[in-house]
Amino acid sequence: MRLLLAYVITKALGATVTLDSNDARHAFAGGGSGRVAARTRAAPPEPGCVERRVGDAHLEVGNTDDVFVRRCGPPPVTNATRVAACVPTLHGAYLGPPATTRWAAAWLAHYRSLGVSHFFVYAAAPVHGFTEDAADVTVLDVAWLRGCGALKTHYARCAYAHNRSLVYWGQNWVLNDCHQRAAAQGFGWALAVDLDEVLELGPNRTLADLARDPVDAHTFGSAAERPRPCGAPCVDGAAPPPLKPHCVRCGDCARCLRNRGRRKHLARLARVVGANIHFVAPRACAPPCRVRDHATTNAWLRHFGGRTDGCPRTYCARGGGVLM
Repeated sequence: MRLLLAYVITKALGATVTLDSNDARHAFAGGGSGRVAARTRAAPPEPGCVERRVGDAHLEVGNTDDVFVRRCGPPPVTNATRVAACVPTLHGAYLGPPATTRWAAAWLAHYRSLGVSHFFVYAAAPVHGFTEDAADVTVLDVAWLRGCGALKTHYARCAYAHNRSLVYWGQNWVLNDCHQRAAAQGFGWALAVDLDEVLELGPNRTLADLARDPVDAHTFGSAAERPRPCGAPCVDGAAPPPLKPHCVRCGDCARCLRNRGRRKHLARLARVVGANIHFVAPRACAPPCRVRDHATTNAWLRHFGGRTDGCPRTYCARGGGVLM
C-alpha cells in the first residue's frame, strides 16, 4: 500500500496511542500474555512460552523475517463474535482532497456492515486535528519507526529502500502487535486489510458467517482495480467476481496463495500465535492451524493501489459484466 488516508481517517478518531518501543507486551484475560519484538534473533526460551518468527520471503524486497512473537501462559480469553480490523501502516501525505474524506467514511461503513466492531489504524507519523469522535477506531502512532536508520537502530534496518527487516513501514510488526492487542481486548478474530482494499464476501455473507467455520484462519485473494465514480454510470453495491485476480506464477489463479496472490487474512486470535502479511502458516498454531483459502470466485479483495479518488463500493459494468 502506498501513501494513504492517515489524516483523513484519524480526524474522525477519538483516541491515539503512541508506541515508543519495538518491544510491545500485552496482558490477556485468563493470565497469559503476548509480546511482539523487532530484533535479529530469538529471545532466550522461557518456561510455558512459545515463540514464532514471522515475515515473508517477499519478491520485491527479499527476506523480512526479523519480527518475533511470543505467547506465554494460557491462550487469551476472547469473544468469537467480535472482529477487529488491523490496518497497517499509514505513511506519506496526510492531507487529502474532499474525495478522500468521502472514501474513508464509505470504507469504514462497509467494514462495519460486514461485522467489524473495532478498527486499529497504525500510522508512521503523528496525526493532529481530530474533529469528531469515533469510539470504534483507535489510531496507533508507531513513533519508534521514526528512529530507524539504514543500519541497525532498534535491531532493524527500517529505511524503506534498504529494508530487509521491517518491510512496508513495519507491516509485519504492526500486524502482530494488532493481533496481540486485539486479543488482550477480547476480540475473537482479526482481519488484516489495507485502506485501499475492499473485501467482498458475496451476497448476504458477513464476517460472522466465516467466524462460525471450524478453522483458524481464512485467506482472500485480491484483484487490482481503479477507483470509479460515485454516481452514474456506475452503481453502488457489490462488484462481480474478478476475471483476472492477482496471480504470480500460480497454476490456479483463483487460489493463488501467499504474496503471489497478495492474500490477506482473517485470523482466530485464541489460536494463531503469529501471522505474516500475506498468510497464516500452519505452524502458527499448535496443533497446526486449519486455514481456508477462499477462491476469488466467491470472496476477494478489491485492491485500489493506493488511490482514493472515487467510492470504494461502486462498480461500472460493460459488455459481458467486465468492470470498466
